[in-house]
Amino acid sequence: MAQPTSPPGPPGRLGFASPPKVEPLEVIVVGAGIGGLTTATALRRSGNNVTIFEQSRFSAEIGAAIHVGYLHNELKHLTLAEEREGRPCILKLSSKVEHIDPETAEITLGNGEKHKGDLIAGADGIYSLVRETIFDPKKPKPTGEAAYRFILDVATVTEDPECLSCDMRDGRCRVIIAPDRRVVVYPCRNFELLNFVCIQPQERQEDGARGYRLELPIVGGKLGRNVSRFLTKGLEMLKKAEDVRCWQLLKRDRLQSWVKGCVCLIGDAAHPMLPHQGQGGGQAIEDGASLGALFPLGTPAAHVPAVLKLF
Repeated sequence: MAQPTSPPGPPGRLGFASPPKVEPLEVIVVGAGIGGLTTATALRRSGNNVTIFEQSRFSAEIGAAIHVGYLHNELKHLTLAEEREGRPCILKLSSKVEHIDPETAEITLGNGEKHKGDLIAGADGIYSLVRETIFDPKKPKPTGEAAYRFILDVATVTEDPECLSCDMRDGRCRVIIAPDRRVVVYPCRNFELLNFVCIQPQERQEDGARGYRLELPIVGGKLGRNVSRFLTKGLEMLKKAEDVRCWQLLKRDRLQSWVKGCVCLIGDAAHPMLPHQGQGGGQAIEDGASLGALFPLGTPAAHVPAVLKLF
């Protein structure tokens, strides 16, 4: 009867070969919005090393239009906190990516720095440089609508009898609708604030290309001239707005693929959606979670392009 033999290789303490060393992937995420942070969190939990490059300084809250209070801050915590599963991600602010090599997974920043990874996730939104550099050079196109956004204290509305007579602290999202425009109102920050999104036809195509603050009062200014069709108590709420920002709503042509070499696109960089019912943020979260499932700890770097074809 044949006797069992030890497998070939350097013997371990019990005479068997030592298992191969499991190495994490080095992941680069471009963009630290909802999609980018979700992707980073998912890949961190899978056991990989993640570095996020964000061109802004986080001077303003990102993802404010989603009906989950301060979701972006919570995602930052999941991404960076020491006590969470996996190695904390590295977040580099004021780091604008200007060039990407999809075959070598290397990026070049505006200051000339180069960073090498195994996988690059382009999560840089509707104005995605990753998309325009690697997949499609065409710019986004206007839809003909704009979104005006502002935040009010809940008490400012609920304590004024001229405003809508309902309890805004119940967590519900409310929509005031007119024939070609609407106002979406929902609470955030533990029901202390109300977020308003007013979507309507755009007066000029150049308005709100990347978001700007309105200098005119909201009623009597360009938004106010167009909301007179709303019920009176809804209009009274709009009169209280002070710091109002406007964004042009944009669209892009459909891509044949979101993957090339070691690079993939997620969220609005891949498939931009209009800000209705939080669908864009929701889809970006699904994208990020899917990447985490596709790349568990131990995935060989050489397999990244093949695995991305499943995405």
